[in-house]
Formats: sequence, C-alpha cells, structure tokens
Amino acid sequence: MYASGSDDPAYQSPYSLNTSSQGTYSMNTADTMNNYGGQPYDMAADVDARMNYGQMMSGAPKVKVGSNVVTGIIGALLGSLVGVALWVGIYKLGYIAGIAGAIMIVCAMFGYEKLGGSLDLKGIIISVVICIGMIYISERICISMQLYEEFKEYKYLFGDVSFSDCYKSMFAILKDAGKESLFWGELGIGYLLFAIASVSYIVKSVKMRNA
Repeated sequence: MYASGSDDPAYQSPYSLNTSSQGTYSMNTADTMNNYGGQPYDMAADVDARMNYGQMMSGAPKVKVGSNVVTGIIGALLGSLVGVALWVGIYKLGYIAGIAGAIMIVCAMFGYEKLGGSLDLKGIIISVVICIGMIYISERICISMQLYEEFKEYKYLFGDVSFSDCYKSMFAILKDAGKESLFWGELGIGYLLFAIASVSYIVKSVKMRNA
C-alpha cells in the first residue's frame, strides 16, 4: 500500500508531460533555437524589431514626382485670376497694392500644384512668369476701365464706345492724349511692389522644393 499516490508506479502527476509530448516539445524547441541563431525565440523582441523597421521605412525620403506642365499651367492661370480680380478691385479704390501681386503668386502656385500634381522648380518658374504676364493684363484692364468711364461720361461727343474698344485701342488713345507714360509708369510700380511683396515667398518655395 502506498501512502500517497506519488509512489504508485501507475500514478502520473497531472502537471507532468507524457513522453511523446516531451519529445515533441524538445524537438520544436531545438528547431526554434536553430532558426534564431541558437537563442530561444523572443516574440516581444521580434514584434519590436518589425515596428522599428516599419517606422524606418515610413520615415524614408519620398521620391519626388515631376509635375504635369500642361495641367499645371491651367491651374496656375486659374489661380492667378484671383490676384487679377483683387488687383483691379484695389485699383478702383485708387491704389496699386503689392499685396495683390503676392496673393496672385500664392494662388498661381497653389493652382499649379493642384492640377499639375506637384509644385517643382519648373512649376514655380512657370507660376512667376504667368503672374508677370497677368500683372500686365491687370494693369491694362485698369487703365482701359478708366478710359471707358471717361468715354461714357462724354458719350455725346464720342458715341457708344465699349470696354473692349478701349482695351484694344488703349495705347493709341493714350498716345493721342499724351499719357502713354501713365500706363508704363504704373506698371513699373506694380512690378516693383509685386517683387517686394512676393520675393520672400518665392525664395522660400524654391528652398522647400530643393530640400
């Protein structure tokens, strides 16, 4: 008779592993150690390593993609129209404001980036060139509007004169009136104010794209 079940040969502790299970366990442990350089597999370390690798990959520098020039130009033109409207509106108040040119270049670059896919160096250059042209058109619209108002006031002398007539014949009208320098003088001031208000933003944009 055995005082406790532990001395009975037929007794098996519920906490012991049978022979076949022990063999299987030992084999799997050996395989795992072989696969990981002789060290036991550490799941926590493996997960941490994978997370660090994912963070490293996500922080890797992205490949810069060139812009679509055709759609970018369309976007820059559309964006610059905001600046044109503001330029004309401020001029009607009796001012030539560089802020209108600054807003024009910001909107032009924004439009280029949205429709062109990205704002690269050529996009910045194209946007600046478009704004230079649009400032010329803005000033010409402003002077033509002044001429139109004057012709409308003296309609009994000149008859019906449309805005488009004033726009197309602006230089001839100014030349006849001896005020051709008015346009070029105001345009020069407009370009100067545009440069002062916009150069810092343009330089900053170029540096950001080259970084």
